[in-house]
Amino acid sequence: MHHEAHPALAALLAALLAALLQSPPATAQAGPETLPVDRREVSFTDGGHELAGTLLLPKTTAASAAVVVLGGAERGPRTAWKERLATALASRGVAALVYDSPGTGASKGNALLQTRADRAREAIAAVRLLRAEPSIEPRHVGVLGTSEGANVALLAAAQCAEVAFVMAASGMFCMSPLEVARYRIERQGTDLQLSAEEMQKALLLEEILFAMAGGPELVEWPLVTSKAAWWPDEPWHDLVAAVQNSRAELDRTGQEALVASLGRALGAWRGARWFPAVVPDPQKFDRILSADAAAVLAWLRGNPLAAGDWYASWREYGGFAAVRCPVIAVWGSEDRFVPPHRSAAGLRACLGSEKGRDVTIRILPGASHVLTVGEPDSPFVAGYPEMLVTWLRQRLPR
Repeated sequence: MHHEAHPALAALLAALLAALLQSPPATAQAGPETLPVDRREVSFTDGGHELAGTLLLPKTTAASAAVVVLGGAERGPRTAWKERLATALASRGVAALVYDSPGTGASKGNALLQTRADRAREAIAAVRLLRAEPSIEPRHVGVLGTSEGANVALLAAAQCAEVAFVMAASGMFCMSPLEVARYRIERQGTDLQLSAEEMQKALLLEEILFAMAGGPELVEWPLVTSKAAWWPDEPWHDLVAAVQNSRAELDRTGQEALVASLGRALGAWRGARWFPAVVPDPQKFDRILSADAAAVLAWLRGNPLAAGDWYASWREYGGFAAVRCPVIAVWGSEDRFVPPHRSAAGLRACLGSEKGRDVTIRILPGASHVLTVGEPDSPFVAGYPEMLVTWLRQRLPR
Protein backbone atom coordinates (compact mmCIF):
# COMPACT_ATOMS: atom_id res chain seq x y z
CA MET A 1 0.00 0.00 0.00
CA HIS A 2 0.62 2.66 1.70
CA HIS A 3 4.68 9.74 0.14
CA GLU A 4 9.96 12.81 -1.02
CA ALA A 5 12.11 15.56 -1.82
CA HIS A 6 15.79 15.71 -2.70
CA PRO A 7 16.38 13.01 -5.32
CA ALA A 8 19.70 11.91 -3.84
CA LEU A 9 17.96 10.97 -0.61
CA ALA A 10 14.75 9.51 -1.97
CA ALA A 11 16.24 6.10 -2.64
CA LEU A 12 17.71 5.86 0.84
CA LEU A 13 14.38 6.69 2.43
CA ALA A 14 12.49 4.21 0.33
CA ALA A 15 14.90 1.37 1.03
CA LEU A 16 15.61 1.92 4.71
CA LEU A 17 12.16 3.01 5.82
CA ALA A 18 10.61 0.17 3.89
CA ALA A 19 12.94 -2.13 5.82
CA LEU A 20 12.44 -0.49 9.20
CA LEU A 21 8.82 0.55 9.07
CA GLN A 22 7.34 -2.18 6.92
CA SER A 23 5.84 -0.54 3.88
CA PRO A 24 5.63 -2.77 0.80
CA PRO A 25 5.47 -1.48 -2.75
CA ALA A 26 1.96 -0.57 -3.90
CA THR A 27 0.48 -1.04 -7.37
CA ALA A 28 -3.04 -1.79 -8.51
CA GLN A 29 -5.90 -2.38 -10.90
CA ALA A 30 -9.35 -0.85 -11.19
CA GLY A 31 -12.14 -2.40 -9.18
CA PRO A 32 -15.86 -2.72 -9.92
CA GLU A 33 -17.93 0.45 -9.79
CA THR A 34 -21.52 0.99 -8.74
CA LEU A 35 -21.55 4.76 -9.40
CA PRO A 36 -19.74 6.80 -12.02
CA VAL A 37 -16.75 8.64 -10.58
CA ASP A 38 -15.40 12.09 -11.43
CA ARG A 39 -11.70 12.90 -11.05
CA ARG A 40 -10.56 16.39 -10.16
CA GLU A 41 -7.05 17.66 -9.57
CA VAL A 42 -6.78 19.66 -6.33
CA SER A 43 -4.11 21.16 -4.09
CA PHE A 44 -3.75 22.29 -0.50
CA THR A 45 -1.02 23.80 1.65
CA ASP A 46 0.76 22.37 4.66
CA GLY A 47 3.94 23.59 6.28
CA GLY A 48 4.22 26.33 3.67
CA HIS A 49 4.31 23.81 0.80
CA GLU A 50 1.69 23.15 -1.85
CA LEU A 51 0.64 19.51 -2.09
CA ALA A 52 -1.06 18.14 -5.19
CA GLY A 53 -3.71 15.46 -5.24
CA THR A 54 -6.63 13.85 -7.00
CA LEU A 55 -10.15 14.01 -5.60
CA LEU A 56 -12.41 11.16 -6.71
CA LEU A 57 -16.07 12.13 -6.41
CA PRO A 58 -19.15 9.95 -6.84
CA LYS A 59 -21.58 11.32 -9.42
CA THR A 60 -24.57 11.92 -7.19
CA THR A 61 -26.79 14.86 -6.30
CA ALA A 62 -26.46 14.28 -2.56
CA ALA A 63 -23.58 15.67 -0.52
CA SER A 64 -21.01 12.91 -0.03
CA ALA A 65 -19.08 11.68 2.92
CA ALA A 66 -15.36 11.84 2.17
CA VAL A 67 -12.06 10.36 3.27
CA VAL A 68 -8.39 11.32 3.03
CA VAL A 69 -6.39 8.27 1.91
CA LEU A 70 -2.95 7.97 3.54
CA GLY A 71 -0.25 5.50 2.60
CA GLY A 72 2.49 4.09 4.79
CA ALA A 73 6.10 4.85 5.55
CA GLU A 74 7.07 5.01 1.89
CA ARG A 75 5.67 8.57 1.87
CA GLY A 76 5.57 8.68 -1.88
CA PRO A 77 3.41 9.89 -4.73
CA ARG A 78 -0.09 8.88 -5.67
CA THR A 79 0.05 5.23 -6.68
CA ALA A 80 -2.23 2.94 -8.63
CA TRP A 81 -2.98 1.03 -5.41
CA LYS A 82 -4.14 4.18 -3.59
CA GLU A 83 -6.17 5.34 -6.55
CA ARG A 84 -7.77 1.91 -6.84
CA LEU A 85 -8.84 2.06 -3.20
CA ALA A 86 -10.07 5.64 -3.59
CA THR A 87 -12.04 4.69 -6.72
CA ALA A 88 -13.62 1.70 -4.96
CA LEU A 89 -14.84 4.02 -2.20
CA ALA A 90 -16.01 6.80 -4.53
CA SER A 91 -17.94 4.33 -6.67
CA ARG A 92 -19.81 3.37 -3.51
CA GLY A 93 -20.68 6.95 -2.59
CA VAL A 94 -17.71 8.07 -0.46
CA ALA A 95 -15.47 10.73 -2.03
CA ALA A 96 -11.75 10.09 -1.57
CA LEU A 97 -8.59 12.19 -1.81
CA VAL A 98 -5.18 10.79 -2.73
CA TYR A 99 -2.17 13.09 -2.92
CA ASP A 100 1.58 13.21 -3.44
CA SER A 101 3.68 13.44 -0.29
CA PRO A 102 5.95 16.48 -0.01
CA GLY A 103 8.72 16.39 -2.60
CA THR A 104 7.15 13.59 -4.66
CA GLY A 105 5.02 13.79 -7.77
CA ALA A 106 3.70 17.32 -8.13
CA SER A 107 4.00 18.25 -4.43
CA LYS A 108 6.57 20.62 -2.99
CA GLY A 109 8.58 20.14 0.19
CA ASN A 110 10.50 17.22 1.69
CA ALA A 111 8.87 14.12 3.17
CA LEU A 112 12.25 12.66 4.11
CA LEU A 113 12.34 14.39 7.46
CA GLN A 114 8.64 14.17 8.32
CA THR A 115 7.73 12.62 11.65
CA ARG A 116 4.33 11.03 12.19
CA ALA A 117 3.29 14.22 14.00
CA ASP A 118 4.12 16.17 10.83
CA ARG A 119 2.07 13.73 8.79
CA ALA A 120 -0.88 14.10 11.17
CA ARG A 121 -0.82 17.86 10.71
CA GLU A 122 -0.74 17.28 6.95
CA ALA A 123 -3.74 14.93 7.17
CA ILE A 124 -5.70 17.57 9.09
CA ALA A 125 -4.95 20.10 6.34
CA ALA A 126 -6.30 17.59 3.80
CA VAL A 127 -9.44 17.06 5.89
CA ARG A 128 -10.04 20.81 5.88
CA LEU A 129 -9.67 20.89 2.11
CA LEU A 130 -12.43 18.28 1.80
CA ARG A 131 -14.67 20.02 4.34
CA ALA A 132 -14.61 23.12 2.14
CA GLU A 133 -15.73 21.23 -0.99
CA PRO A 134 -19.35 22.15 -1.91
CA SER A 135 -20.26 18.57 -2.91
CA ILE A 136 -19.00 17.10 0.40
CA GLU A 137 -20.84 17.10 3.71
CA PRO A 138 -18.32 18.74 6.09
CA ARG A 139 -19.54 16.77 9.11
CA HIS A 140 -18.72 13.48 7.35
CA VAL A 141 -15.01 13.79 6.52
CA GLY A 142 -12.55 11.27 7.93
CA VAL A 143 -9.14 9.69 7.37
CA LEU A 144 -8.25 6.24 6.03
CA GLY A 145 -4.62 5.29 6.68
CA THR A 146 -2.77 2.08 5.81
CA SER A 147 0.32 0.82 7.66
CA GLU A 148 2.05 3.88 9.18
CA GLY A 149 -0.85 5.88 7.80
CA ALA A 150 -3.18 4.08 10.25
CA ASN A 151 -1.22 5.50 13.17
CA VAL A 152 -1.20 8.92 11.49
CA ALA A 153 -4.97 8.80 11.03
CA LEU A 154 -5.53 8.18 14.74
CA LEU A 155 -3.06 10.93 15.65
CA ALA A 156 -4.99 13.36 13.45
CA ALA A 157 -8.30 12.37 15.06
CA ALA A 158 -6.82 12.76 18.54
CA GLN A 159 -5.73 16.29 17.70
CA CYS A 160 -8.65 17.54 15.63
CA ALA A 161 -12.37 17.11 16.30
CA GLU A 162 -13.05 17.90 12.62
CA VAL A 163 -11.98 14.32 11.80
CA ALA A 164 -15.36 12.59 11.80
CA PHE A 165 -14.14 8.98 11.63
CA VAL A 166 -11.00 6.88 11.26
CA MET A 167 -10.43 3.83 9.08
CA ALA A 168 -7.14 2.30 10.23
CA ALA A 169 -5.75 -0.51 8.07
CA SER A 170 -2.74 -2.64 9.03
CA GLY A 171 -1.52 -0.31 11.76
CA MET A 172 1.12 -1.20 14.35
CA PHE A 173 0.10 -0.48 17.92
CA CYS A 174 1.92 -0.90 21.25
CA MET A 175 5.06 -2.13 19.48
CA SER A 176 8.35 -0.52 18.56
CA PRO A 177 9.46 -0.33 14.90
CA LEU A 178 12.25 -2.82 15.63
CA GLU A 179 9.82 -5.34 17.12
CA VAL A 180 7.63 -5.11 14.04
CA ALA A 181 10.67 -5.48 11.77
CA ARG A 182 11.61 -8.67 13.57
CA TYR A 183 8.12 -10.03 12.99
CA ARG A 184 8.45 -9.26 9.29
CA ILE A 185 11.79 -11.03 9.06
CA GLU A 186 10.57 -14.11 10.88
CA ARG A 187 7.34 -14.29 8.87
CA GLN A 188 8.96 -13.71 5.49
CA GLY A 189 11.98 -15.79 6.42
CA THR A 190 9.69 -18.70 7.19
CA ASP A 191 8.03 -18.26 3.80
CA LEU A 192 11.47 -18.25 2.15
CA GLN A 193 12.45 -21.35 4.16
CA LEU A 194 15.56 -19.65 5.51
CA SER A 195 17.84 -21.68 7.71
CA ALA A 196 18.27 -20.77 11.37
CA GLU A 197 21.65 -19.21 10.53
CA GLU A 198 20.19 -17.13 7.69
CA MET A 199 17.41 -15.94 9.98
CA GLN A 200 19.96 -14.87 12.59
CA LYS A 201 21.92 -12.90 10.00
CA ALA A 202 18.78 -11.13 8.84
CA LEU A 203 17.79 -10.21 12.39
CA LEU A 204 21.29 -8.94 13.14
CA LEU A 205 21.41 -6.76 10.03
CA GLU A 206 17.98 -5.31 10.86
CA GLU A 207 19.20 -4.32 14.33
CA ILE A 208 22.28 -2.62 12.89
CA LEU A 209 20.17 -0.79 10.28
CA PHE A 210 17.89 0.37 13.09
CA ALA A 211 20.93 1.88 14.80
CA MET A 212 22.07 3.33 11.49
CA ALA A 213 18.78 5.19 10.98
CA GLY A 214 17.75 5.88 14.57
CA GLY A 215 21.12 6.49 16.22
CA PRO A 216 23.98 4.34 17.51
CA GLU A 217 22.74 4.69 21.09
CA LEU A 218 19.62 2.63 20.34
CA VAL A 219 21.16 -0.85 20.40
CA GLU A 220 23.23 -2.89 22.81
CA TRP A 221 26.57 -3.01 21.00
CA PRO A 222 28.21 -5.68 23.18
CA LEU A 223 25.43 -8.09 22.20
CA VAL A 224 25.58 -7.02 18.55
CA THR A 225 29.33 -7.50 18.33
CA SER A 226 29.07 -10.87 20.07
CA LYS A 227 26.60 -12.01 17.43
CA ALA A 228 28.75 -10.55 14.64
CA ALA A 229 31.68 -12.65 15.87
CA TRP A 230 29.81 -15.78 14.75
CA TRP A 231 30.75 -14.89 11.16
CA PRO A 232 34.33 -13.55 11.26
CA ASP A 233 34.81 -13.88 7.51
CA GLU A 234 31.94 -11.44 6.74
CA PRO A 235 32.18 -7.61 7.08
CA TRP A 236 30.06 -7.30 10.22
CA HIS A 237 32.85 -5.56 12.13
CA ASP A 238 33.29 -2.99 9.35
CA LEU A 239 29.55 -2.28 9.26
CA VAL A 240 29.34 -1.92 13.05
CA ALA A 241 32.30 0.47 13.08
CA ALA A 242 30.81 2.60 10.30
CA VAL A 243 27.40 2.81 12.00
CA GLN A 244 28.95 3.68 15.36
CA ASN A 245 30.84 6.51 13.64
CA SER A 246 27.91 7.70 11.53
CA ARG A 247 27.09 10.71 13.76
CA ALA A 248 30.70 11.96 14.00
CA GLU A 249 31.64 15.36 12.57
CA LEU A 250 33.62 14.58 9.43
CA ASP A 251 35.10 16.56 6.58
CA ARG A 252 34.14 15.77 3.00
CA THR A 253 36.83 13.12 2.65
CA GLY A 254 35.77 11.49 5.90
CA GLN A 255 32.11 11.51 4.87
CA GLU A 256 32.90 9.83 1.58
CA ALA A 257 35.07 7.21 3.29
CA LEU A 258 32.34 6.45 5.84
CA VAL A 259 29.58 6.07 3.27
CA ALA A 260 31.85 3.97 1.06
CA SER A 261 32.52 1.71 4.04
CA LEU A 262 28.78 1.37 4.67
CA GLY A 263 28.23 0.56 1.01
CA ARG A 264 30.94 -2.09 0.86
CA ALA A 265 29.72 -3.82 3.98
CA LEU A 266 26.04 -3.77 3.03
CA GLY A 267 26.86 -4.74 -0.56
CA ALA A 268 28.42 -7.95 0.69
CA TRP A 269 24.96 -9.31 1.48
CA ARG A 270 23.07 -7.77 -1.44
CA GLY A 271 22.75 -11.12 -3.21
CA ALA A 272 22.16 -13.20 -0.10
CA ARG A 273 18.98 -15.27 -0.02
CA TRP A 274 17.98 -13.71 3.29
CA PHE A 275 18.59 -10.07 2.26
CA PRO A 276 15.06 -9.39 0.87
CA ALA A 277 13.61 -10.27 4.28
CA VAL A 278 15.50 -7.25 5.66
CA VAL A 279 15.07 -4.89 2.70
CA PRO A 280 11.73 -5.64 0.99
CA ASP A 281 12.68 -3.75 -2.19
CA PRO A 282 16.35 -4.58 -2.95
CA GLN A 283 16.36 -2.63 -6.21
CA LYS A 284 15.82 0.60 -4.31
CA PHE A 285 18.57 -0.43 -1.94
CA ASP A 286 20.97 -0.52 -4.87
CA ARG A 287 20.63 3.23 -5.26
CA ILE A 288 21.92 3.81 -1.74
CA LEU A 289 25.41 2.95 -2.84
CA SER A 290 25.42 5.73 -5.44
CA ALA A 291 23.88 8.45 -3.25
CA ASP A 292 25.89 11.55 -2.39
CA ALA A 293 27.80 11.02 0.88
CA ALA A 294 26.79 14.34 2.44
CA ALA A 295 23.15 13.72 1.57
CA VAL A 296 23.22 10.22 3.07
CA LEU A 297 24.73 11.44 6.33
CA ALA A 298 22.33 14.40 6.49
CA TRP A 299 19.44 11.97 6.24
CA LEU A 300 20.91 9.73 8.91
CA ARG A 301 21.03 12.69 11.30
CA GLY A 302 17.57 14.03 10.52
CA ASN A 303 15.31 11.19 9.38
CA PRO A 304 12.13 10.44 11.35
CA LEU A 305 13.67 7.64 13.42
CA ALA A 306 16.60 9.85 14.37
CA ALA A 307 14.14 12.64 15.18
CA GLY A 308 12.40 10.41 17.70
CA ASP A 309 9.80 8.31 15.87
CA TRP A 310 11.45 5.21 17.36
CA TYR A 311 9.97 6.12 20.75
CA ALA A 312 7.24 8.60 19.75
CA SER A 313 4.86 5.71 19.20
CA TRP A 314 4.65 5.13 22.96
CA ARG A 315 3.55 8.73 23.52
CA GLU A 316 1.11 8.43 20.63
CA TYR A 317 -0.59 5.39 22.12
CA GLY A 318 -1.43 7.34 25.26
CA GLY A 319 -2.75 10.18 23.14
CA PHE A 320 -5.18 7.91 21.32
CA ALA A 321 -7.43 8.13 24.38
CA ALA A 322 -8.40 11.58 23.06
CA VAL A 323 -10.01 10.03 19.95
CA ARG A 324 -13.77 10.47 20.21
CA CYS A 325 -14.90 9.66 16.68
CA PRO A 326 -15.86 6.17 15.46
CA VAL A 327 -12.91 3.94 14.52
CA ILE A 328 -12.72 0.84 12.37
CA ALA A 329 -9.40 -1.01 12.43
CA VAL A 330 -8.69 -3.74 9.90
CA TRP A 331 -5.84 -6.20 9.38
CA GLY A 332 -5.23 -9.09 7.04
CA SER A 333 -4.57 -12.52 8.50
CA GLU A 334 -1.73 -12.98 5.98
CA ASP A 335 0.03 -9.70 6.80
CA ARG A 336 3.77 -10.27 6.46
CA PHE A 337 4.76 -6.78 7.64
CA VAL A 338 2.74 -6.16 10.83
CA PRO A 339 1.57 -8.80 13.35
CA PRO A 340 -2.21 -8.46 13.06
CA HIS A 341 -3.40 -10.07 16.29
CA ARG A 342 -0.80 -8.36 18.48
CA SER A 343 -1.57 -5.01 16.82
CA ALA A 344 -5.30 -5.50 17.33
CA ALA A 345 -4.75 -6.31 20.99
CA GLY A 346 -2.63 -3.17 21.36
CA LEU A 347 -5.30 -0.98 19.81
CA ARG A 348 -7.96 -2.49 22.05
CA ALA A 349 -5.79 -1.55 25.03
CA CYS A 350 -5.52 2.03 23.73
CA LEU A 351 -9.13 2.59 22.71
CA GLY A 352 -11.33 -0.07 24.24
CA SER A 353 -11.31 0.73 27.92
CA GLU A 354 -13.94 3.50 27.99
CA LYS A 355 -17.59 2.51 27.83
CA GLY A 356 -19.44 3.90 24.85
CA ARG A 357 -16.40 4.21 22.62
CA ASP A 358 -17.23 3.17 19.05
CA VAL A 359 -14.39 0.88 17.97
CA THR A 360 -14.73 -1.93 15.43
CA ILE A 361 -11.86 -4.40 14.91
CA ARG A 362 -11.67 -6.87 12.06
CA ILE A 363 -9.03 -9.35 10.91
CA LEU A 364 -9.87 -10.43 7.38
CA PRO A 365 -9.00 -14.04 6.43
CA GLY A 366 -6.60 -14.40 3.51
CA ALA A 367 -5.79 -10.69 3.24
CA SER A 368 -2.32 -9.21 2.85
CA HIS A 369 -0.80 -6.11 4.45
CA VAL A 370 -2.63 -3.94 1.89
CA LEU A 371 -5.85 -5.99 2.19
CA THR A 372 -5.45 -7.70 -1.17
CA VAL A 373 -5.40 -11.39 -1.98
CA GLY A 374 -1.71 -12.08 -2.57
CA GLU A 375 0.39 -9.39 -4.24
CA PRO A 376 -0.53 -5.69 -3.95
CA ASP A 377 -1.75 -5.59 -7.56
CA SER A 378 -4.21 -8.44 -7.00
CA PRO A 379 -7.87 -7.77 -6.08
CA PHE A 380 -8.87 -6.54 -2.65
CA VAL A 381 -9.95 -9.32 -0.34
CA ALA A 382 -13.65 -10.00 -0.83
CA GLY A 383 -15.82 -7.30 0.68
CA TYR A 384 -13.09 -4.98 1.95
CA PRO A 385 -14.17 -1.64 0.40
CA GLU A 386 -17.83 -2.56 0.82
CA MET A 387 -17.27 -3.30 4.51
CA LEU A 388 -15.73 0.14 5.08
CA VAL A 389 -18.60 1.92 3.32
CA THR A 390 -21.27 -0.11 5.13
CA TRP A 391 -19.63 0.59 8.49
CA LEU A 392 -19.48 4.30 7.71
CA ARG A 393 -23.09 4.59 6.55
CA GLN A 394 -24.25 3.04 9.81
CA ARG A 395 -22.51 5.81 11.75
CA LEU A 396 -23.13 8.97 9.76
CA PRO A 397 -25.35 11.47 11.58
CA ARG A 398 -28.64 12.05 9.76
